[in-house]
Amino acid sequence: MPVSKLFACAALAIAALLAGCGDRAMGALCAPDGAAPALRPAADAAKGPMRVFWDGSESIAGYVDGATDSVRPLGDLQPLLASHAREAGVQAQWLRFGERITPLPSGSGLASTGFYRCGRQTNCDNQESRIDSVLTRIADRAGPGLDVVVTDLWLSNTAFQGSAEIALGQPIRALLAKGKSIGVIGLRAPYAGPVYDVPGVGTHAGARERPLFILLVGSRSEVLSAYRTLSRSGSPALSADRSKFSLFTPEPATAWLGASAPVRTTGDIAAQRLVDGDQSEALLQVRVSLDQLRTGQASLRIPVVADARILPGAVWRGKLGGQTQVWRRAGGCGAGAWESQPALSGAWRPDGPDGATFTLDGRSTAALVAGSDYLIQGQLTTNNFTAAPPETKWMHDWSVSPDRARAVSAASPAFFPTLNLAAFAEQLEAGLRETAPPQGLPLASLAVLVRVEP
Repeated sequence: MPVSKLFACAALAIAALLAGCGDRAMGALCAPDGAAPALRPAADAAKGPMRVFWDGSESIAGYVDGATDSVRPLGDLQPLLASHAREAGVQAQWLRFGERITPLPSGSGLASTGFYRCGRQTNCDNQESRIDSVLTRIADRAGPGLDVVVTDLWLSNTAFQGSAEIALGQPIRALLAKGKSIGVIGLRAPYAGPVYDVPGVGTHAGARERPLFILLVGSRSEVLSAYRTLSRSGSPALSADRSKFSLFTPEPATAWLGASAPVRTTGDIAAQRLVDGDQSEALLQVRVSLDQLRTGQASLRIPVVADARILPGAVWRGKLGGQTQVWRRAGGCGAGAWESQPALSGAWRPDGPDGATFTLDGRSTAALVAGSDYLIQGQLTTNNFTAAPPETKWMHDWSVSPDRARAVSAASPAFFPTLNLAAFAEQLEAGLRETAPPQGLPLASLAVLVRVEP
Protein backbone atom coordinates (compact mmCIF):
# COMPACT_ATOMS: atom_id res chain seq x y z
CA MET A 1 0.00 0.00 0.00
CA PRO A 2 1.20 3.53 -0.71
CA VAL A 3 3.11 5.28 2.06
CA SER A 4 3.80 9.02 1.88
CA LYS A 5 6.23 11.09 3.90
CA LEU A 6 7.83 8.37 5.99
CA PHE A 7 10.60 10.82 6.92
CA ALA A 8 10.09 13.18 9.85
CA CYS A 9 12.19 15.33 12.21
CA ALA A 10 15.91 15.92 11.59
CA ALA A 11 19.02 13.89 10.93
CA LEU A 12 20.44 14.42 14.38
CA ALA A 13 17.64 12.36 15.90
CA ILE A 14 18.96 9.28 14.12
CA ALA A 15 22.01 9.22 16.35
CA ALA A 16 19.83 8.80 19.41
CA LEU A 17 17.94 5.99 17.76
CA LEU A 18 21.00 4.12 16.60
CA ALA A 19 22.85 4.61 19.86
CA GLY A 20 20.69 2.42 22.02
CA CYS A 21 16.92 2.88 21.60
CA GLY A 22 15.31 -0.36 20.52
CA ASP A 23 12.03 -2.27 20.69
CA ARG A 24 11.54 -5.84 21.81
CA ALA A 25 11.78 -7.16 18.27
CA MET A 26 15.09 -5.60 17.29
CA GLY A 27 16.71 -4.72 20.57
CA ALA A 28 19.44 -2.12 20.93
CA LEU A 29 20.74 -0.65 17.70
CA CYS A 30 24.03 1.22 17.35
CA ALA A 31 25.35 3.28 14.44
CA PRO A 32 27.70 1.16 12.33
CA ASP A 33 31.28 2.25 11.77
CA GLY A 34 31.57 4.29 8.59
CA ALA A 35 28.07 5.77 8.76
CA ALA A 36 27.94 9.23 7.23
CA PRO A 37 27.79 12.35 9.41
CA ALA A 38 24.02 12.51 8.82
CA LEU A 39 23.69 9.45 11.06
CA ARG A 40 25.71 10.91 13.91
CA PRO A 41 25.25 13.94 16.17
CA ALA A 42 27.05 17.09 15.08
CA ALA A 43 29.52 18.50 17.54
CA ASP A 44 28.86 21.98 18.83
CA ALA A 45 30.52 24.42 16.47
CA ALA A 46 33.51 26.16 18.01
CA LYS A 47 33.53 29.94 17.95
CA GLY A 48 36.34 32.36 17.21
CA PRO A 49 36.71 36.12 16.82
CA MET A 50 35.32 37.83 13.74
CA ARG A 51 38.03 39.71 11.84
CA VAL A 52 37.04 42.55 9.54
CA PHE A 53 39.61 43.58 6.91
CA TRP A 54 38.70 47.04 5.62
CA ASP A 55 40.14 48.40 2.38
CA GLY A 56 41.84 51.70 3.19
CA SER A 57 42.75 52.79 -0.34
CA GLU A 58 41.97 56.34 -1.44
CA SER A 59 39.51 55.18 -4.08
CA ILE A 60 37.14 53.92 -1.34
CA ALA A 61 36.47 57.58 -0.45
CA GLY A 62 34.37 57.75 -3.63
CA TYR A 63 31.74 55.53 -1.98
CA VAL A 64 31.51 58.03 0.87
CA ASP A 65 31.30 61.04 -1.46
CA GLY A 66 28.72 59.31 -3.65
CA ALA A 67 26.46 58.13 -0.84
CA THR A 68 22.88 59.37 -0.98
CA ASP A 69 20.55 60.15 1.89
CA SER A 70 19.34 56.53 1.91
CA VAL A 71 22.02 54.44 0.13
CA ARG A 72 25.09 54.60 2.35
CA PRO A 73 26.82 51.20 2.19
CA LEU A 74 29.95 51.98 4.21
CA GLY A 75 27.94 53.77 6.87
CA ASP A 76 25.61 50.77 7.21
CA LEU A 77 28.20 47.99 7.03
CA GLN A 78 30.24 49.04 10.07
CA PRO A 79 27.37 48.94 12.62
CA LEU A 80 25.80 45.88 11.00
CA LEU A 81 29.03 43.87 11.26
CA ALA A 82 29.63 45.05 14.81
CA SER A 83 26.09 44.03 15.74
CA HIS A 84 26.50 40.65 14.06
CA ALA A 85 29.59 39.92 16.18
CA ARG A 86 27.75 40.86 19.38
CA GLU A 87 24.77 38.67 18.53
CA ALA A 88 27.10 35.76 17.70
CA GLY A 89 28.83 36.26 21.06
CA VAL A 90 32.29 36.80 19.55
CA GLN A 91 34.81 39.60 19.60
CA ALA A 92 35.19 41.78 16.50
CA GLN A 93 38.73 42.63 15.42
CA TRP A 94 39.09 45.46 12.88
CA LEU A 95 42.04 45.74 10.51
CA ARG A 96 42.86 48.18 7.74
CA PHE A 97 44.66 46.98 4.66
CA GLY A 98 46.52 48.72 1.89
CA GLU A 99 50.06 47.67 1.08
CA ARG A 100 50.19 46.52 4.71
CA ILE A 101 47.66 45.10 7.17
CA THR A 102 47.39 47.14 10.36
CA PRO A 103 45.04 46.93 13.34
CA LEU A 104 42.35 49.56 13.87
CA PRO A 105 41.59 50.67 17.41
CA SER A 106 37.88 50.38 16.55
CA GLY A 107 35.57 50.23 13.59
CA SER A 108 34.60 53.87 13.88
CA GLY A 109 35.25 56.52 11.25
CA LEU A 110 35.04 54.11 8.32
CA ALA A 111 32.31 56.16 6.63
CA SER A 112 34.38 59.36 6.62
CA THR A 113 36.55 60.46 3.68
CA GLY A 114 39.36 61.41 6.05
CA PHE A 115 39.95 57.73 6.80
CA TYR A 116 40.90 57.11 3.16
CA ARG A 117 42.47 60.42 2.17
CA CYS A 118 44.49 60.63 5.38
CA GLY A 119 44.62 64.43 5.47
CA ARG A 120 48.09 65.59 6.39
CA GLN A 121 49.29 62.23 7.63
CA THR A 122 52.69 61.12 6.42
CA ASN A 123 53.39 57.59 5.21
CA CYS A 124 49.66 57.09 4.66
CA ASP A 125 49.05 53.58 3.33
CA ASN A 126 46.26 54.39 0.86
CA GLN A 127 47.80 53.85 -2.57
CA GLU A 128 47.57 50.05 -2.89
CA SER A 129 45.11 47.34 -1.83
CA ARG A 130 47.06 44.11 -1.51
CA ILE A 131 44.17 41.65 -1.58
CA ASP A 132 46.61 38.74 -1.94
CA SER A 133 48.12 39.54 1.47
CA VAL A 134 44.65 39.59 3.01
CA LEU A 135 43.66 36.25 1.48
CA THR A 136 46.94 34.70 2.58
CA ARG A 137 46.43 35.99 6.14
CA ILE A 138 42.95 34.48 6.17
CA ALA A 139 44.17 31.16 4.72
CA ASP A 140 46.87 30.96 7.41
CA ARG A 141 44.35 31.38 10.22
CA ALA A 142 44.34 28.62 12.82
CA GLY A 143 41.06 27.90 14.55
CA PRO A 144 37.46 28.91 13.92
CA GLY A 145 35.98 32.32 13.21
CA LEU A 146 34.54 34.42 10.42
CA ASP A 147 36.70 36.68 8.27
CA VAL A 148 35.09 39.62 6.45
CA VAL A 149 36.74 41.72 3.74
CA VAL A 150 35.20 45.02 2.62
CA THR A 151 36.83 46.17 -0.63
CA ASP A 152 36.32 47.36 -4.19
CA LEU A 153 38.29 44.30 -5.47
CA TRP A 154 39.98 46.48 -8.11
CA LEU A 155 42.52 43.90 -9.26
CA SER A 156 45.14 46.06 -10.95
CA ASN A 157 48.79 45.02 -11.13
CA THR A 158 49.33 46.66 -7.72
CA ALA A 159 46.65 44.52 -6.05
CA PHE A 160 48.86 41.44 -5.93
CA GLN A 161 52.32 40.26 -6.89
CA GLY A 162 52.87 37.55 -9.48
CA SER A 163 50.11 35.83 -11.42
CA ALA A 164 46.47 35.65 -10.35
CA GLU A 165 46.75 31.85 -10.34
CA ILE A 166 49.32 32.04 -7.51
CA ALA A 167 48.50 35.27 -5.70
CA LEU A 168 44.74 34.62 -5.60
CA GLY A 169 44.33 30.97 -6.53
CA GLN A 170 46.73 29.55 -3.97
CA PRO A 171 45.03 30.96 -0.82
CA ILE A 172 41.59 30.26 -2.32
CA ARG A 173 42.48 26.60 -2.87
CA ALA A 174 43.96 26.38 0.61
CA LEU A 175 40.78 27.75 2.18
CA LEU A 176 38.47 25.43 0.26
CA ALA A 177 40.75 22.45 0.98
CA LYS A 178 40.29 23.18 4.70
CA GLY A 179 36.53 22.93 4.24
CA LYS A 180 36.02 26.70 4.48
CA SER A 181 33.26 28.44 2.56
CA ILE A 182 33.71 31.72 0.67
CA GLY A 183 30.76 34.04 0.10
CA VAL A 184 30.96 37.02 -2.25
CA ILE A 185 28.40 39.81 -1.87
CA GLY A 186 28.44 42.44 -4.59
CA LEU A 187 26.68 45.80 -4.22
CA ARG A 188 25.83 48.39 -6.85
CA ALA A 189 26.99 51.34 -4.76
CA PRO A 190 26.71 55.08 -5.49
CA TYR A 191 30.12 56.57 -6.27
CA ALA A 192 31.62 59.99 -6.88
CA GLY A 193 35.26 60.54 -7.66
CA PRO A 194 38.12 59.16 -9.72
CA VAL A 195 38.71 55.53 -10.59
CA TYR A 196 42.46 54.93 -10.45
CA ASP A 197 44.73 52.52 -12.32
CA VAL A 198 42.48 52.00 -15.36
CA PRO A 199 44.67 50.19 -17.92
CA GLY A 200 45.41 52.37 -20.96
CA VAL A 201 43.69 55.34 -19.31
CA GLY A 202 45.18 56.04 -15.92
CA THR A 203 42.41 57.85 -14.03
CA HIS A 204 38.79 57.65 -15.13
CA ALA A 205 36.27 60.32 -14.11
CA GLY A 206 32.50 60.27 -14.32
CA ALA A 207 31.51 56.98 -12.64
CA ARG A 208 28.26 57.36 -10.71
CA GLU A 209 28.08 53.79 -9.45
CA ARG A 210 30.73 51.12 -8.81
CA PRO A 211 30.67 47.61 -7.37
CA LEU A 212 31.54 47.28 -3.69
CA PHE A 213 32.21 43.84 -2.25
CA ILE A 214 31.94 42.00 1.05
CA LEU A 215 33.86 38.73 1.14
CA LEU A 216 32.81 36.28 3.86
CA VAL A 217 35.16 33.41 4.76
CA GLY A 218 34.52 30.79 7.42
CA SER A 219 32.43 27.72 8.06
CA ARG A 220 29.31 27.38 5.96
CA SER A 221 27.12 28.30 8.91
CA GLU A 222 29.24 31.36 9.74
CA VAL A 223 29.15 32.63 6.17
CA LEU A 224 25.40 32.09 5.74
CA SER A 225 24.64 33.61 9.13
CA ALA A 226 26.53 36.79 8.21
CA TYR A 227 24.86 36.86 4.79
CA ARG A 228 21.43 36.61 6.40
CA THR A 229 22.29 39.41 8.83
CA LEU A 230 23.30 41.72 5.98
CA SER A 231 20.68 40.77 3.39
CA ARG A 232 17.80 40.96 5.88
CA SER A 233 19.00 44.10 7.64
CA GLY A 234 16.69 46.48 5.79
CA SER A 235 19.60 48.60 4.59
CA PRO A 236 18.72 50.14 1.18
CA ALA A 237 22.35 49.60 0.15
CA LEU A 238 21.91 45.85 0.66
CA SER A 239 18.47 45.52 -0.93
CA ALA A 240 17.79 42.73 -3.41
CA ASP A 241 17.78 45.09 -6.41
CA ARG A 242 21.29 46.32 -5.52
CA SER A 243 23.01 43.15 -4.31
CA LYS A 244 24.25 39.83 -5.68
CA PHE A 245 25.61 36.79 -3.87
CA SER A 246 27.70 33.75 -4.80
CA LEU A 247 28.67 30.99 -2.37
CA PHE A 248 31.69 28.77 -2.96
CA THR A 249 31.45 25.89 -0.51
CA PRO A 250 32.20 22.15 -0.26
CA GLU A 251 28.67 21.83 1.17
CA PRO A 252 26.36 23.54 -1.37
CA ALA A 253 23.15 22.05 0.07
CA THR A 254 21.52 21.22 3.38
CA ALA A 255 22.00 17.62 2.41
CA TRP A 256 19.80 15.79 4.93
CA LEU A 257 16.35 15.26 3.40
CA GLY A 258 14.48 14.66 6.64
CA ALA A 259 10.75 15.22 6.60
CA SER A 260 10.88 16.77 3.14
CA ALA A 261 11.55 13.45 1.41
CA PRO A 262 8.66 12.63 -0.98
CA VAL A 263 8.56 8.86 -0.49
CA ARG A 264 6.53 6.90 -3.03
CA THR A 265 5.84 3.20 -2.65
CA THR A 266 4.01 0.44 -4.50
CA GLY A 267 3.09 -3.06 -3.42
CA ASP A 268 3.75 -4.59 -0.01
CA ILE A 269 6.10 -1.96 1.40
CA ALA A 270 4.83 -0.55 4.66
CA ALA A 271 6.06 1.62 7.48
CA GLN A 272 6.99 -0.51 10.48
CA ARG A 273 8.40 0.57 13.82
CA LEU A 274 11.65 -1.37 13.95
CA VAL A 275 13.30 0.93 16.47
CA ASP A 276 11.35 2.61 19.26
CA GLY A 277 11.98 5.90 20.97
CA ASP A 278 10.70 9.42 21.31
CA GLN A 279 12.27 10.44 17.99
CA SER A 280 11.91 7.19 16.08
CA GLU A 281 10.01 8.92 13.27
CA ALA A 282 13.28 10.58 12.26
CA LEU A 283 14.45 7.43 10.50
CA LEU A 284 12.57 5.91 7.58
CA GLN A 285 11.72 2.37 8.74
CA VAL A 286 9.95 -0.06 6.43
CA ARG A 287 9.10 -3.72 5.99
CA VAL A 288 9.50 -5.07 2.47
CA SER A 289 8.50 -8.29 0.75
CA LEU A 290 11.51 -9.75 -1.07
CA ASP A 291 9.24 -11.78 -3.35
CA GLN A 292 7.30 -8.67 -4.43
CA LEU A 293 10.53 -6.77 -5.02
CA ARG A 294 11.88 -9.55 -7.21
CA THR A 295 8.67 -9.84 -9.25
CA GLY A 296 8.34 -6.07 -9.73
CA GLN A 297 5.18 -5.76 -7.64
CA ALA A 298 6.81 -3.56 -4.99
CA SER A 299 9.18 -0.58 -5.01
CA LEU A 300 10.18 2.45 -2.94
CA ARG A 301 11.22 5.68 -4.62
CA ILE A 302 12.52 9.01 -3.28
CA PRO A 303 12.83 11.60 -6.09
CA VAL A 304 15.33 14.42 -5.51
CA VAL A 305 15.40 17.67 -7.49
CA ALA A 306 18.91 19.06 -7.08
CA ASP A 307 17.93 22.71 -7.56
CA ALA A 308 15.53 22.48 -4.63
CA ARG A 309 18.34 21.43 -2.29
CA ILE A 310 20.79 24.24 -3.05
CA LEU A 311 21.65 27.03 -0.61
CA PRO A 312 21.39 30.67 -1.73
CA GLY A 313 23.94 31.50 -4.41
CA ALA A 314 25.82 28.19 -4.07
CA VAL A 315 27.96 27.15 -7.03
CA TRP A 316 27.44 23.45 -7.66
CA ARG A 317 26.47 22.56 -11.21
CA GLY A 318 27.89 19.46 -12.79
CA LYS A 319 27.11 15.84 -13.54
CA LEU A 320 25.00 14.19 -10.85
CA GLY A 321 26.10 10.96 -9.22
CA GLY A 322 24.85 8.74 -6.41
CA GLN A 323 26.46 6.52 -3.81
CA THR A 324 25.09 4.04 -1.29
CA GLN A 325 26.41 2.29 1.79
CA VAL A 326 24.78 -0.81 3.22
CA TRP A 327 25.10 -2.56 6.58
CA ARG A 328 23.43 -5.82 7.64
CA ARG A 329 22.56 -6.21 11.30
CA ALA A 330 24.35 -9.13 12.89
CA GLY A 331 22.88 -8.59 16.36
CA GLY A 332 23.76 -7.03 19.66
CA CYS A 333 25.41 -3.65 20.07
CA GLY A 334 29.05 -2.66 19.77
CA ALA A 335 31.79 -4.28 17.71
CA GLY A 336 30.31 -6.65 15.16
CA ALA A 337 26.73 -5.41 15.55
CA TRP A 338 26.72 -4.44 11.88
CA GLU A 339 28.38 -6.07 8.91
CA SER A 340 29.33 -3.91 5.94
CA GLN A 341 27.74 -5.06 2.68
CA PRO A 342 28.38 -4.24 -0.99
CA ALA A 343 26.82 -0.99 -2.22
CA LEU A 344 23.47 -1.24 -3.97
CA SER A 345 23.70 -1.39 -7.74
CA GLY A 346 21.63 1.17 -9.64
CA ALA A 347 19.85 2.63 -6.61
CA TRP A 348 20.10 6.18 -8.03
CA ARG A 349 18.22 6.64 -11.33
CA PRO A 350 18.72 9.90 -13.29
CA ASP A 351 15.71 12.15 -13.91
CA GLY A 352 17.46 14.51 -16.31
CA PRO A 353 20.28 16.99 -15.61
CA ASP A 354 18.82 18.36 -12.36
CA GLY A 355 17.52 15.33 -10.49
CA ALA A 356 17.61 11.64 -9.65
CA THR A 357 15.45 9.10 -7.79
CA PHE A 358 16.67 6.83 -5.02
CA THR A 359 15.04 3.47 -5.77
CA LEU A 360 14.62 0.23 -3.87
CA ASP A 361 13.26 -2.42 -6.24
CA GLY A 362 14.18 -5.85 -7.54
CA ARG A 363 17.15 -4.49 -9.48
CA SER A 364 18.80 -2.45 -6.72
CA THR A 365 18.11 -4.92 -3.89
CA ALA A 366 19.24 -8.06 -5.73
CA ALA A 367 21.90 -8.78 -3.07
CA LEU A 368 19.61 -8.45 -0.04
CA VAL A 369 18.66 -11.58 1.90
CA ALA A 370 15.26 -12.39 3.40
CA GLY A 371 15.06 -12.50 7.16
CA SER A 372 17.59 -9.67 7.60
CA ASP A 373 17.59 -6.07 8.76
CA TYR A 374 19.59 -3.50 6.76
CA LEU A 375 20.62 0.10 7.20
CA ILE A 376 20.87 1.66 3.74
CA GLN A 377 22.38 5.10 3.31
CA GLY A 378 22.23 7.08 0.07
CA GLN A 379 23.87 10.29 -1.08
CA LEU A 380 23.28 12.32 -4.24
CA THR A 381 26.33 14.31 -5.31
CA THR A 382 27.61 16.48 -8.11
CA ASN A 383 31.06 16.91 -9.57
CA ASN A 384 31.33 20.65 -10.01
CA PHE A 385 33.02 20.88 -13.39
CA THR A 386 30.69 23.29 -15.20
CA ALA A 387 32.58 26.22 -16.72
CA ALA A 388 31.15 29.71 -16.03
CA PRO A 389 28.28 28.50 -13.82
CA PRO A 390 25.16 30.68 -13.81
CA GLU A 391 25.61 31.42 -10.11
CA THR A 392 28.66 33.56 -10.96
CA LYS A 393 27.37 35.19 -14.16
CA TRP A 394 26.93 38.51 -12.36
CA MET A 395 30.63 38.53 -11.45
CA HIS A 396 31.56 38.18 -15.11
CA ASP A 397 28.99 40.83 -16.10
CA TRP A 398 30.43 43.29 -13.56
CA SER A 399 33.99 42.76 -14.80
CA VAL A 400 36.19 44.58 -17.29
CA SER A 401 39.37 43.04 -18.66
CA PRO A 402 42.54 45.15 -19.11
CA ASP A 403 42.26 45.04 -22.91
CA ARG A 404 38.70 46.40 -22.77
CA ALA A 405 39.27 49.04 -20.09
CA ARG A 406 40.04 51.92 -22.51
CA ALA A 407 36.87 51.29 -24.53
CA VAL A 408 34.72 51.07 -21.41
CA SER A 409 36.23 54.27 -20.06
CA ALA A 410 35.51 56.06 -23.35
CA ALA A 411 31.87 54.92 -23.21
CA SER A 412 31.70 56.32 -19.63
CA PRO A 413 28.95 54.05 -18.25
CA ALA A 414 27.17 55.22 -15.10
CA PHE A 415 27.99 51.85 -13.50
CA PHE A 416 31.72 51.36 -13.96
CA PRO A 417 32.73 47.67 -13.78
CA THR A 418 35.52 46.15 -11.70
CA LEU A 419 38.90 45.34 -13.20
CA ASN A 420 39.58 41.60 -13.51
CA LEU A 421 36.59 40.53 -11.39
CA ALA A 422 36.01 37.69 -13.87
CA ALA A 423 39.53 36.42 -13.16
CA PHE A 424 38.73 36.38 -9.44
CA ALA A 425 35.53 34.43 -10.14
CA GLU A 426 37.48 31.96 -12.26
CA GLN A 427 39.96 31.36 -9.44
CA LEU A 428 37.10 30.66 -7.05
CA GLU A 429 35.42 28.35 -9.55
CA ALA A 430 38.68 26.50 -10.23
CA GLY A 431 39.43 26.18 -6.53
CA LEU A 432 36.05 24.61 -5.89
CA ARG A 433 36.49 22.15 -8.76
CA GLU A 434 39.99 21.16 -7.68
CA THR A 435 39.15 20.63 -4.02
CA ALA A 436 35.89 18.74 -4.54
CA PRO A 437 36.16 15.21 -3.08
CA PRO A 438 36.27 12.29 -5.53
CA GLN A 439 32.65 11.41 -4.82
CA GLY A 440 31.55 14.99 -5.53
CA LEU A 441 29.75 17.70 -3.57
CA PRO A 442 26.84 16.40 -1.40
CA LEU A 443 23.36 17.55 -2.45
CA ALA A 444 21.09 15.11 -0.62
CA SER A 445 21.55 12.42 2.04
CA LEU A 446 19.05 9.87 3.31
CA ALA A 447 18.89 6.70 5.38
CA VAL A 448 16.43 3.79 5.36
CA LEU A 449 16.12 0.98 7.90
CA VAL A 450 14.71 -2.02 6.06
CA ARG A 451 13.37 -5.36 7.33
CA VAL A 452 13.46 -7.84 4.45
CA GLU A 453 10.84 -10.56 4.67
CA PRO A 454 10.24 -13.50 2.27
